Formats: sequence, C-alpha cells, structure tokens
Amino acid sequence: MNEDVKSFYTAVFNMAKEQRNSAVASKLKTLIQEYRALMPPVLELGHKAMRGSHWRLLLGQLGLTSSFAPGEKIKLKKLRALKLLDRRQEITDIFEQAVEEFSLESGLEKIKSHWSKQCFNVLHYQRGLIHASAASAPSASSASASSSSSSSSSLSSGTYVLGDVEEVVNKVEEHQAQLQSMLASRHVGAVQAGVELWDAKLAHLSDTLEEWMACQRNWTQLEPIFAAPDIQRQLPAEHKLFAEVDRFWRSLMRSLQAQPNALDAVKVGSRTRALLGDLFVAVYLYVCLCLSLSLSLSHTHTHTHTHIYALALNGSDCICT
Repeated sequence: MNEDVKSFYTAVFNMAKEQRNSAVASKLKTLIQEYRALMPPVLELGHKAMRGSHWRLLLGQLGLTSSFAPGEKIKLKKLRALKLLDRRQEITDIFEQAVEEFSLESGLEKIKSHWSKQCFNVLHYQRGLIHASAASAPSASSASASSSSSSSSSLSSGTYVLGDVEEVVNKVEEHQAQLQSMLASRHVGAVQAGVELWDAKLAHLSDTLEEWMACQRNWTQLEPIFAAPDIQRQLPAEHKLFAEVDRFWRSLMRSLQAQPNALDAVKVGSRTRALLGDLFVAVYLYVCLCLSLSLSLSHTHTHTHTHIYALALNGSDCICT
C-alpha cells in the first residue's frame, strides 16, 4: 500500500505541474497528500509485530474498544472515521512496545532453535586412546564406514566419553548473556516466563556439564588402574566399589551416544532426569572410593598403591570443586 501511495503521489505531482489550472489535478494532489500523511501510523498499525493484545491495549487507551466487534477486520475507512489515525503518539508508543516484544520473542526462538540441534561430541573410549564416534563424525564413504564399524567393535566394549565441550560451554555463556539482557528490557513482560525458563535450563546444563566432566576425569584416571588383575586382587573392596561406578558410567555414556542432544541429556522431567541424580551418586561413590583408598594406603607404600593414591587425591579434588 505504501508503495502504491508513493507511486500515485509521484504521478499526481507531475500531472499537477503540467496542468496547473486543472481542478481535477489539484483535487487529486490534495487527496494523495492526505493519504501520504496517513502512511506512518498505518504502517505502524499494520506491522507484523502488532498482535491482538497490542490492538486491545491501544483501543482501550483511546476508549474505542466498544467500537469494534471481536474478530472484526479493521479497515482504513473506519480508522479514519474514528479519527484513530490522528492519535500518532499513542500509536507510536504501542508500536514501539510491540516491536521490542517481537524482537525478544524472535531472540528467544533462535535460542530454542539452536538447542534443539546442539549435540555433545561423543567419542569411543579405549585405554590410552580416544576415537571419534561413528555417530558423531560422518564417514566419507560406505567403505570407510565399514572399516570404522569393524574398528569400533574392538574398542573397550562400546564405551564412550564426552569429547571437546568448548562449543557447548561457549554457547551456554553466549545465550545466558542474551537472556539476561532480555530480562533487563522493560518490555520483557510478555515473554518473561519463557526467558526465565530458558535461563534456568541453561544454568542447569552448565552445572550438570561441570559435574559430568569431573566424573569423566576421575573415571578415565581410575578405569585403567582397576582393570589390572593385580590391583583387583590387592584391593577387592575398592574394586567392587569402582565396578558399581564403572557400570553406571558405561550405561550413562551409551545412552548419551544414542541421543547426544545436549539439552535432552539433562532435561528435567524426561528420560534423562535420572542422569543428574545418578551423576551425583557416582560422585558420591568416587568420594567414598578416594577415602577408602586413602585409608588402605595408610598401611602400604608400594609404588602401585602410591600411584593410585595420587590419582585418587587428584580425583577427589576434581569432585569437590
């Protein structure tokens, strides 16, 4: 509509210059100038950010709510008859609020869209080696896929670990900053509940990931030690305790490899709600293990036991931080 008015205005203006004494040209020029002056409020009212709630707010402020039936299509002719377009300041105020709310909604939707696709990098684990998971890294050809499948079958019974989480951490921090900025907006009211929900989700993800990586550091340090038959014989109670953690860890990581979406992995109320609870159980077991090792090692000074003790203390520090 705005483009049509601009086009008509140019045509009528040129015609009025050519026919200076024409009453018709003069009348058309006056009419098109009136419509041209109406375009700013008309464009604001017709903007996609203007929702039903904004129209109700505007009509309520102007005392015109009763002038429109529910669901009625609002036409320019009626707006002019009610002189609504003359209330420029009220229209602009509501429009600016609508645009800000639309921007906040769009920003929140972008964050939601990102986390619907953000996955952890899950890797195959083998003592002393970590291999890219077939599910995480697409193969170049069917031949290489076959080779990868053959190779992965020899990897520590399908055990997985988290790979580099820097991308996830950076996105969490970036989006948390954006959400805090949204919460500081004076127009956040319409989306405040959603913004606060996602701020809590990302905080939950950040906290869980920190604990998860602490558990992984402990597990990767202790797993090769307790795999040794002589350690299992010398420390049967400690080995039994570690075996409980080991079973949990392998099961946890197989679940993550099957469904690696970062947010789903820690989503409250889903299949993986148990992961966070079990994670803290694992941390507790690690602490018990470290304390048990500490007591056991107070009566022995072999090189192997000293090495375990050092790793246990290091693991305990990771757990407690």
